[in-house]
Amino acid sequence: TAMDSETVDRAIRMSIRKNLVGMFAAKISEHEAREYLKSLVPEIHKWVSFYINPAAARTIKSGMSQPEQHVRISGLEAVEENIWSPVYGLKGKIDATLMAQLRQADGSWQSTVVPLELKTGKPSAVVHRGQVILYTIMLSER
Repeated sequence: TAMDSETVDRAIRMSIRKNLVGMFAAKISEHEAREYLKSLVPEIHKWVSFYINPAAARTIKSGMSQPEQHVRISGLEAVEENIWSPVYGLKGKIDATLMAQLRQADGSWQSTVVPLELKTGKPSAVVHRGQVILYTIMLSER
């Protein structure tokens, strides 16, 4: 499977290799980084199993005053995608760009591209939501 232990170990090794300089600057050992990344695997696996299932729609609520939305994630378009908006003078790096389908009022499905941002550390809902909203606007310019 895509989440077998060999695949996960390879991804962790690659991630550590790519980030050695930053880890050194932050005084994080390879062992600490490996253990931390391994601790995230069960939650990532749970998320992937739940959401990455083109046959099953999931219901999400994006805000207090927003109606529920039925969403299907149908694929991964890019990882760490650089994005620019000449219109707004913005640039950023999206953690993952997903292909999704949104259920319309008439029951049909509309395909779209959506950003996925993975956050660690202290939650700041307003800042994180703002970032995803800006990335969504920037993706709509394509």
